[in-house]
Amino acid sequence: MSAQLKTTPNTLSWIGNNTDDLNHKQVISQLKTDPEQFWQYWLRLEKKVFNYCLYSLTKNFHDAEDLSHDTMLKAYQKLPEAKSDIKLQAWLFQLARNHYFDQLRKNQTYFKYQTVLLAEEQDNEAEIFNEVVNKSTSCFIEKTIKNMPEKYRIVALDYFFNDKCYKQISQEQAQTESQIRKLIFRTRKHITPLIVDYLVN
Repeated sequence: MSAQLKTTPNTLSWIGNNTDDLNHKQVISQLKTDPEQFWQYWLRLEKKVFNYCLYSLTKNFHDAEDLSHDTMLKAYQKLPEAKSDIKLQAWLFQLARNHYFDQLRKNQTYFKYQTVLLAEEQDNEAEIFNEVVNKSTSCFIEKTIKNMPEKYRIVALDYFFNDKCYKQISQEQAQTESQIRKLIFRTRKHITPLIVDYLVN
């Protein structure tokens, strides 16, 4: 990662080589006036940020590398927004932590979205399948009924396919409702095993 970082030849004159100097509260204030100096400080804090990302957040080497790199870019971009009285290391850790949990939330939201989408696709597939099966079965039932004796055929077609009730059919066929019910019952009894055999085979 560090091979890609930009450095500048000059450092702020009052910053020494001691790591504690990097945590001086005036560092961010100074960096706001000279943002290009950020890369010098990043090189000195990079390992600490990476270790924080690895051991405190991701627990994964490659994820920690990515998070550390993202933190570096975010820090440089957000320098103008940073509070001047916060220590540089604490600010970098805060950026890393916030970015890490933002990514977690986005990934969880995406996973939930994919789960819902998959469930909807499965429901749609099941609905289409059932529609095809119902249509196919309906055609088979109609064909079977049409091959039955006339007294069953007319009544059954009216009841199952023309949405007529017992009373209406009885009036049209000049029969009692009880007689119509018996005809429908016998029709069901006749076609049920045929439907089962049709679906199984």
